[in-house]
Amino acid sequence: MFLGENPIHIVVENKNDIAKVVLMPGDPLRAKYIAENFLENAKCVTSVRNMLGFTGTYKGVPVTVMGSGMGMPSMGIYSFELFHFFDVQKIIRIGTCGAVSPKANINDMLLSESVYSESNFAYTFNNYRERVVVADEELNNSVMMAASELGLNDKLHKGMLTTMDVFGPYIDFERVLSRIPKEYEVLGEEMEAFGLIHVANSMGRRATAIATVVDSKFSDVVLSIEERQTSLNNMIKSEKKKTVKAELEEQMVKFRQEVASTFIDEMYHNATIGNIFELYSGTNKKYYPGGAYAQAWSVAEIFRIII
Repeated sequence: MFLGENPIHIVVENKNDIAKVVLMPGDPLRAKYIAENFLENAKCVTSVRNMLGFTGTYKGVPVTVMGSGMGMPSMGIYSFELFHFFDVQKIIRIGTCGAVSPKANINDMLLSESVYSESNFAYTFNNYRERVVVADEELNNSVMMAASELGLNDKLHKGMLTTMDVFGPYIDFERVLSRIPKEYEVLGEEMEAFGLIHVANSMGRRATAIATVVDSKFSDVVLSIEERQTSLNNMIKSEKKKTVKAELEEQMVKFRQEVASTFIDEMYHNATIGNIFELYSGTNKKYYPGGAYAQAWSVAEIFRIII
């Protein structure tokens, strides 16, 4: 495999211009819309082949929004480069899909618990022969929690999607659906999720997909551009809330580890511990003990923080 030292399709001034969390709509102009309407201090960091990518912050958390293009080959290129060259940890696809189950209505959102595909993408990528990939459970749980807080529970359905190499409305879709094993209860079809999740799983990273239902085999209704935009806004709100929550959780884990390390070190060397405000005031080194070690009334509080 020839990789080289630098990516071919994503060119930035500084590799830190790409955040560790990336939202990926298919359309680069949709990425631009998201950046302009939801991020603070957003700037365009890459535009090779007009595949726009923007980085800004949401409530202080760095986020990159970048187009993926249509189909698994395009998604595979950009997700691989983001994971490999920029050390991106999480990618969430936000896009559209068609419903193939009566459980999903027009304007609902489908969250990929798993994805089925007949494509040879995964086999070509790294000899993976299975037809199903599984999305990151922790990301999905965070999305579900954020949707609940936003009052979108009745609009969000978690389940299986199917990813195809051909645009569904242009083919005999019933013929394709008939080949999917009966035990798989597919909710919707789209063109990128399988590729993204397989690349992420193969590289030890995390990914999922959330897509708005814009048409359905059970309905003659097709969402207008304006209606698609409203649903896109709901998806973004859900993803952003989840992103901030996950970032804060990671910071708390790190805090607990640092406090625990200092606590254990102090108890090992001095066998006593001081007041929590004296020990962890931050006036000297962060979380460095500096109080009256004979005062032990804050031990229970420290244990509460650690646990």
